[in-house]
Amino acid sequence: MASKRRKERRRLEQLKALLGIAEEFAAQPQAVDEPTLIEAVSRETPAMVERAKAEAEQHGATYEEANWAKLSPAFRAAHNRLRRLRGMAAIPAPAIDLYRPPVIRRADPKELEALDQEAKAVGAQFMTNGGKVPTRLMAPEHEGFSINDTPEKY
Repeated sequence: MASKRRKERRRLEQLKALLGIAEEFAAQPQAVDEPTLIEAVSRETPAMVERAKAEAEQHGATYEEANWAKLSPAFRAAHNRLRRLRGMAAIPAPAIDLYRPPVIRRADPKELEALDQEAKAVGAQFMTNGGKVPTRLMAPEHEGFSINDTPEKY
């Protein structure tokens, strides 16, 4: 019986505490213009626009604008789409395209053959112990455990 009374008293104390918190909150002055969720989350200007303005003030142009002719056409198209989504003007195509795709070096067959021979020589040297008598790659004579105090041999 005492535990039930104690639980009920605790519950009532918690409710009084919550009621006190609610009364304090109601007594606070409320803001007249509460922002909506979209207004609270979105910025006035996107971070990309702020970065572009800061770079333009400091260097005269953003990195993309300064190196636009050297960037790949795929990057230019994607970046312009992003700029349009952010409310910025697209950067026009360069008059002279300076983009050069990365050079793919073709392997020389002679180099490949030399590398293959070297790999075979190293493998043979490892397997034959440098031309000496081959060594055992496993533990000598027994596996390192014993049954009834006699070492097992395999």
